[in-house]
Amino acid sequence: MLEDDLDETLGPALRAAIVTPLFRHDPDIALRVLTTGMGSKAYRTLWPLLRIFPSFYRFRHRISENNLEHDRIIVAAALDRIEHERQNRAYLVGEAFSVADLTAAALLGVLLQPPEIQYPLQVALPLYLKDYRATLLRHPAAQWAAGIYRLHRGYSAEVAKGTAAP
Repeated sequence: MLEDDLDETLGPALRAAIVTPLFRHDPDIALRVLTTGMGSKAYRTLWPLLRIFPSFYRFRHRISENNLEHDRIIVAAALDRIEHERQNRAYLVGEAFSVADLTAAALLGVLLQPPEIQYPLQVALPLYLKDYRATLLRHPAAQWAAGIYRLHRGYSAEVAKGTAAP
């Protein structure tokens, strides 16, 4: 149940918290972030649609400019919930790695950008997102999720080969 809730709340809110300001200020970077891991062909295919893609993406994922602060509150609340559920344990549910741990760490992966992530971002985030990211990374739940990556993800073969898509 926890993983379903995180998937339905943290996932969409974190997506919106990241892409909303990018679409507003840096649509090209937004497109690069959204096509990470898809290969350069995905970016090249969507680039001619850059004028309409943000509107389509917002519609598809029910993202609203007006909800940015609300989305960020949801992200913060989800991090608080993860920390509360964990109760200083190594794992969210019980004493072993579970789908809840996997879900939380995977959803936070784009934010964390741990060395083990299979498709690291190939673009520098603008300062306004770096500041937001830095704030979230100080949260104990983000630190916990980075630890879950270290313990359970291992290094991606894509990263090890140096073939992660740009």
